[in-house]
Amino acid sequence: MYNVILAGGSGLRVLESIIHCCAMGLGPRVMRLFVIDPDHSNGNATRASRLVSKYLECQKAYGGKLGKDANWFGTELDLLGDPTKPELMVWSPVKPNDTLGSIIDYDNLASTNTPPEVADLLFTREERQVPLGGGFRGHPAIGAASMSQIPFFENERPWSEFIQRIRGDVDQGPSYVFIVGSVFGGTGASTLHPVGRYVQSIPERNHDRLKIAFNALVPYFRFSEEKKTGKGPSDAGGLVARSENFSLATKAAVEFYAYLKENHDWPFAMSHWVGDSGLMDVDWAPHGAGQENPAHFVDVLSALACLEFFAAGTTGVADGASLYSGPRGNVVPPAPEFNLLEWPDVPLRAYDRSTLQREMLRFYMSGAAHLGFYEEVLQRTDLDKRSKNITWYHERFRGPGKSLRTAEAQHDLKVLTEYLEGYYFPWWQQIHGTQTSTVVRLVNAAGLVPRGNGKYQVDLQRLTNLFAADRPGDVNADHFDRFYTDVDNVKVDEGGSAGAGAYFSLLAHGASRFIEREYLRKAEAAHA
Repeated sequence: MYNVILAGGSGLRVLESIIHCCAMGLGPRVMRLFVIDPDHSNGNATRASRLVSKYLECQKAYGGKLGKDANWFGTELDLLGDPTKPELMVWSPVKPNDTLGSIIDYDNLASTNTPPEVADLLFTREERQVPLGGGFRGHPAIGAASMSQIPFFENERPWSEFIQRIRGDVDQGPSYVFIVGSVFGGTGASTLHPVGRYVQSIPERNHDRLKIAFNALVPYFRFSEEKKTGKGPSDAGGLVARSENFSLATKAAVEFYAYLKENHDWPFAMSHWVGDSGLMDVDWAPHGAGQENPAHFVDVLSALACLEFFAAGTTGVADGASLYSGPRGNVVPPAPEFNLLEWPDVPLRAYDRSTLQREMLRFYMSGAAHLGFYEEVLQRTDLDKRSKNITWYHERFRGPGKSLRTAEAQHDLKVLTEYLEGYYFPWWQQIHGTQTSTVVRLVNAAGLVPRGNGKYQVDLQRLTNLFAADRPGDVNADHFDRFYTDVDNVKVDEGGSAGAGAYFSLLAHGASRFIEREYLRKAEAAHA
């Protein structure tokens, strides 16, 4: 079984990338999610929750219904909650009005033969008295003390269910746990090791079947000078996270982890370290709804590290190894002050690079074709009457159980549209549109077209070059005509059997034909 524990705002943004990768067919059959964040109103959590809900709708509509050649939306999510009301649960070790002082029972320490001066030495007065409902505010010492309370939650959801299922998993076979968080903030830095150590203690037997890894995010953003509120960390009273302290906090975390590892207090089979020296500028918010940072390429790299751990475990990696990667040394960036991230820079150890890129491209292209053309065709109320002029529809989607005009099919198509335009393509746009000195070239950002209200689609004139920068001759209306012909030529018995699943499978098979001719054969000819 495969488990992901995501801590804090950075963990929630990685969750978004994991969900999108699962939509593209890269996830395991079942994946369990456990989110930890004391900031109950975190904007990142709100956005991630909405994405998970939309993915679940798509999974119900398309998962396992696209035929053997496309596993899109194929990963089932175990959310550790009420299965009749599936939603992303966010657990916190503290209540909104809790303080560190109340957690450690500061006022009564003397009666326990523990002098209050010990707490005074370890924590400032502000740290002891600040309400923790807004998070740990970049102070991992507060978070670590709060996380030490986990054993008291063993009989409460979601821990009670998580513990029970981990024990059941290792009785049946291997179980993998991947923990994600930053080491320069508050929640993630205080979660990685305490939670990993606690999870290691869960199995009552078959301990060797449990493998735990973590993904540590090191600094990749900073708070911009101009704030929407007109204020920044330096203007705020009380405890707040300050980006000028991120590097120091990271150095302290690395030194602490090295000490733990040297002293054999290390529950991890492997660790991954991901960051960006380019530093994205984000608006500052102390906590709450204002903390909703855009997606970043480090989220994608972290998601792939997670899914590769699930796919390959620790195969070929020394026990306890730390994995990291840097840019290619033989490629010159656009300017000395810039970094460059292209597909060859993406660190992979289990996935075949060309296969991974092709599968992601196929989903991207099929989604682009749906939003840019087919969606409008399928909304026509006279479609069945005019179907003789639309070969792909006339041959596949007429008759009982096949029509795309039924309420069920229309609902499923609407769900797909909402996911693609409201979540999937905006995610790619954010990755390429963030203000950073790293130039990201994973998709052709020039082809992402706004649809209004933060929604995006793809310019179908760029179908022959969706994953690289524009080249001369790439923008051509004939490209979609060739894709349309490829869809028409797909055999009737290929793909899904009926409804919206059969439709999206049809686009997948058309995309496969198009990619084979326009990408693979041309690449082979260019290298011949």
